[in-house]
Amino acid sequence: DKLFLGVDGFDLSAGITTPHPGEAHLNRVMCEVAREIIAVADASKFGRKSFCMIREAGQIHRLITDSRLPDDYERALTELGVEVIIADR
Repeated sequence: DKLFLGVDGFDLSAGITTPHPGEAHLNRVMCEVAREIIAVADASKFGRKSFCMIREAGQIHRLITDSRLPDDYERALTELGVEVIIADR
C-alpha cells in the first residue's frame, strides 16, 4: 500500500525525475498501484532535473527530507497538499 520512492531529482516545475527511462517507467507503474506515495530525498536532490519524469511534485502524499530543504520548496509543497517531514529536526 505504501511506496517509498527514492529520487534522483526533485524540481517544483519538472517534478520527480530520473535519468533512466526504464526506472522512470517502473516507478510510474508502482505509483499507480500504491495508495500512498512517500518520496525520500535529501536537500541535494532539490532543483535537479533529469529528462524522465516519474511524477509531478504535487502528486505525492509525503516527502521525507532533511532540514536543508529550501524554504520555498517546503511552502510550495505544503500548498500543494504534500506533507513535508523533516527527519533531522
